[in-house]
Amino acid sequence: MLSTGAGSTKNVLNSLDSLRARSKANPNSIIDRQLYKTFILNKDLLRTAYDKLKSKPGMMTPGINPTTLDGMSEERLDAIISKLSDNSFQFSPGKRIMIPKSNGKLRPLTLACFDEIPHDKLISLLSNKISDQRFIELIRKSLNAGYLFKYTRKTDIIGTPQGSIISPILANIYLHELDLFIMKLKDEFDFKGKYSFYDSKYRSIQHKLHRSRKLGLDSLTLRKLAIELRNHNRDYKNEFTRKLQYIRYADD
Repeated sequence: MLSTGAGSTKNVLNSLDSLRARSKANPNSIIDRQLYKTFILNKDLLRTAYDKLKSKPGMMTPGINPTTLDGMSEERLDAIISKLSDNSFQFSPGKRIMIPKSNGKLRPLTLACFDEIPHDKLISLLSNKISDQRFIELIRKSLNAGYLFKYTRKTDIIGTPQGSIISPILANIYLHELDLFIMKLKDEFDFKGKYSFYDSKYRSIQHKLHRSRKLGLDSLTLRKLAIELRNHNRDYKNEFTRKLQYIRYADD
């Protein structure tokens, strides 16, 4: 069983709230706090994370490792923190699930978005924002955990782990660069204004005048058509709106 200290747990949650508020108020600032020491090695935070995860049914389903969250204890938390402290902690590989395709073959049950994210680029984006390299390396370890397929462990240099709670977060961080590009493109593309056009009657008079000149009709007829054309209101205004709509999401 896990024992919780209400005061210490509240302190670490307050620290998280403070970090969130600071980042929201200064979105372009570097996160220069020691995230690894402050949060990752904090036993109270691990307890809180466990309490949030244990209520999810999927967390009680064994993966390649038969251990599930319902077997959590103070001793197990201490062992995890000990490995995190000396940087020997390793993530277990995921379990790749194959599902049938319409042609009878099998394909992995993964989301294409997560499969195509290059690790080096993602780590570079994180490093531009987060100064704590121990925290960055822990994320790199999770990306390199790989998956188990037919009793063989495979690791990729692209993709985020399927089923991982951080996969949607990492995908959103990666796609944020695309969001910024699209927003800039949207500013250039969006337009609202008015434009002029000639109505059908104006074009008809214009055609008659042009044809009459080619046929060499008398000047009186040409003059009447020219006056009619000049007096006709051709300047019809119409509002025109052009907007770029962009929708994207990352989920697990």
